[in-house]
Amino acid sequence: MGTMIFNGISTVDMGVVIQSPPVYEFPAPDYEVTHVEGKSGDIIIDKGSYQNVKRTYYLASVFRPNTSFISNATSIVSWLRSAKGYARLEDSYEPEYYRLAMFRNPGEMVNYQDKATVLQVSFDCKPQRYLKTGDDPILITSKDVYIKVVNPTMFLALPEITIEGVDLTLSFYSGEDYNNPGEQSSAQISFSGEGIIDSELQDCYKEGSYLNTNGQVVLVGGFPKLYPGSNWIKVSGTTLTKVSIKPRWWTL
Repeated sequence: MGTMIFNGISTVDMGVVIQSPPVYEFPAPDYEVTHVEGKSGDIIIDKGSYQNVKRTYYLASVFRPNTSFISNATSIVSWLRSAKGYARLEDSYEPEYYRLAMFRNPGEMVNYQDKATVLQVSFDCKPQRYLKTGDDPILITSKDVYIKVVNPTMFLALPEITIEGVDLTLSFYSGEDYNNPGEQSSAQISFSGEGIIDSELQDCYKEGSYLNTNGQVVLVGGFPKLYPGSNWIKVSGTTLTKVSIKPRWWTL
């Protein structure tokens, strides 16, 4: 039997087991479909995104001695409701990945003579399966050096970049040769202290303030992206204290 961790709490901690492996549900692409009267076929506009999926587990629990059905049911429901919004979900069936999931469905538990219960739990998940290796930071400690970063997936990654330095420019290039890039962008930094560029949130901020509304971060070519295959990153400027990039690799 496998294990599952939701919002940092494991089924092992809850005295719960998974009865059978979850079914892999793959996401539907997000299309806008329009039919024009008098013309055969539909007009399909690809919005470049995917819809959420379900991740369903069939769980069982044999209660610990001197506990009741109600106390165990309360504990399990409190665990499932512990996250406000999306939280990290991972299991032993896909050990290299995790999902961002929320539990917002009703449910029911069967009381087996105050000794055990079974329940079906369905999580509403973002379509991405994030690679755990995508949380490992890429550290850049030298200026004016091209750093090669390989995106191992077929999908565009939207990194989180933590920066500290003086008057820096971060340049991003895609392709095997940075002298002949397929795509390129840059971020010009003029703030002091530690700041974050979050390409997924489409925001730049530091503690207590936003940075992309007052010219402290100037983006050329949009928020930084890591394309499938080879990418190159170069930091130039006056003083480099820290650049740490969490790439956020993902697949479906």
